[in-house]
Amino acid sequence: MLIEVCTTSNDYPYLEYTKPIVATVTDYNAFPSLNETLSGNCGFWGGKVNDPSGALYQYMDLKYYSRLIDSSAAHFELSAFVGGIESDGDYSLVSVGFRSSDNKQLGVTSLEIVTNIHRNNRSGLLLRRETGIIPKYSKVFGIAFEFMKMSDGPYNNGLADDIQLIIRPIEHINKTFDRVT
Repeated sequence: MLIEVCTTSNDYPYLEYTKPIVATVTDYNAFPSLNETLSGNCGFWGGKVNDPSGALYQYMDLKYYSRLIDSSAAHFELSAFVGGIESDGDYSLVSVGFRSSDNKQLGVTSLEIVTNIHRNNRSGLLLRRETGIIPKYSKVFGIAFEFMKMSDGPYNNGLADDIQLIIRPIEHINKTFDRVT
């Protein structure tokens, strides 16, 4: 399931945000220094607000996976391209949290951040991926992407794109690994 779908019209499909204008859906052509091999032509940018942080959230029901999850047989893969602009230390943090029917937090997984050091002080996005087992009795998951401002510049230059959460039965994962080994 694809979590993030963007258009250059600055809409946030199915996303909630912490305060007005925390992020901007931006056209990559606005940043000529970005790698031209990125998928699509737009992504989420931390925005124009000189703010130390802002976040976007999306929550989804897991009812169609409940039998798989409650038998501890649901594997997930969270992935995203994250990064920033030039030597700015700004970054985005992408995470997924799982909650029970009574809203108890059952688990959280975050992707490794991409700093300006990882990007060699060049504009760009790097793929980050984490996998795991969805905690038993999870009924809802929430995806969060936070934009953290670390630089002295006027903009929060954290970037995020192609955020995905894939859910598969563990048997499928084991069969895939058996073929590889």
